[in-house]
This record gives sequence, C-alpha cells and structure tokens, in this order.
Amino acid sequence: MAAHGFSDEDAWDIAAITAFFGLSNRMASFSGMQPNPEFYLMGRVPKQK
Repeated sequence: MAAHGFSDEDAWDIAAITAFFGLSNRMASFSGMQPNPEFYLMGRVPKQK
C-alpha cells in the first residue's frame, strides 16, 4: 500500500470501512430490510410529466 501513497493507518481504515460495508449489506439482506417506499422507487419508475 505504501507504493500507492497509503500509510498503515490508511490501509487499516480502508479495510475496516470495506468490511463494515460488506457486513451491513449482508445483515440487511439476511433480515429482509427494505427502504421506505419513497426511497425504494427513486429511479425505478418514470417521473410524472
């Protein structure tokens, strides 16, 4: 990582954030969590003209 300009602390932060993101997505999927209807439909249906 040092070759790319990251310190050991930077590498730890990157790994921790990536791991937390993966865990939170898997827990949301496992528990069947769904966003509220307004958010879920954003970008999924054409806007009214």
